[in-house]
Amino acid sequence: MTPDTQPYPSFRSRPERIALAFVLLALVGIPLAALGYQFLLRPALAPVRVIELVGRLPTSEQGGWTPETIAVQQGEHVRLRITSADVVHGFAIPKLGIETESWVLPGKVQEIDFVAEQAGRYEFLCTVWCEAGHWRMRGTIEVIDPNDAVASARDTSPPTTNWVATGIDIDAEHPGEFAPSSPPSVAHGAELWATLSDQPISDFFANSDLRLLTPSAAFAHLSQLDSPAADLSESDRWDLVAHLWAQQSTPPMRELGERLYQRDCTGCHGVTGAGDGPGAAAIEHTEHEHDAMGRSVTDFTDRSAQAGASDLLYYGKLVRGGMGTSMPYWGTIYTEDELWAVIAYLRGFAFDFSP
Repeated sequence: MTPDTQPYPSFRSRPERIALAFVLLALVGIPLAALGYQFLLRPALAPVRVIELVGRLPTSEQGGWTPETIAVQQGEHVRLRITSADVVHGFAIPKLGIETESWVLPGKVQEIDFVAEQAGRYEFLCTVWCEAGHWRMRGTIEVIDPNDAVASARDTSPPTTNWVATGIDIDAEHPGEFAPSSPPSVAHGAELWATLSDQPISDFFANSDLRLLTPSAAFAHLSQLDSPAADLSESDRWDLVAHLWAQQSTPPMRELGERLYQRDCTGCHGVTGAGDGPGAAAIEHTEHEHDAMGRSVTDFTDRSAQAGASDLLYYGKLVRGGMGTSMPYWGTIYTEDELWAVIAYLRGFAFDFSP
């Protein structure tokens, strides 16, 4: 084949090869350089606002976080330098997805960088039990939008379920009229449900909001309906109830609830949910704080109390907190999904979710 008939040009000279290299550099290198500047170099060169944050025991003279309120601009690069003035603390800004990798130790500094892209209020909190009043270890980051003067006063991702409209008295005692003698099995309940093909039961629960129904009431309905379920043993009917409650959540949802519970609730309620966390004994006991059994911290392994509590009762407790008790509010800390995830996990202290 002669040079004139070759299908592609042949660059035989060094100048031609250099020219081609410059063309490729212009086509590929310049866009890459622009992206690198925008996403790597520019953020690195942007000014960083450094804020010193100190945690102190809530009962000390300057107890809590200093400063307690931090105002930043939307899109501003902020670096928090966090330390403790006395004991071990923890730190998290849940709705920004921020948490220190390890404990905040006295005299040691933990640094966290963040950029808040959405204006609004974000609460931060201590995640390690320190002493009675630990729940007071909270503060607020106000992210300001220069074009919206009131944006920084609005809570981000607030709860959306109107539990107040249900009329539930979340402060009343709620022992169940019926309660299981042992943790009901979700797995066995699923097997029973698959074999029943029970139209009265299916119709009833299809038209019922299980968030409003208590497990005790569900057990009563299973016992009274004109259906084969009424002929099952008491234990089997409780297994059916456990299965119905398990249908409202998923394993990943309960895993999320477990992570939040371990971080935020074990200080008082304990790892096993029995109300025996290290902070339970330290909580100041007042007459209003005690329940009917003389306990000041809820025991989630109490199957009678769990059977008499609807999911919306727990929801209201989490969002509002326990008025007159040391139970803090979580409506400004958790998202809607996180609230329901914690509730789903709490049911695992009374129901057996194992395969």
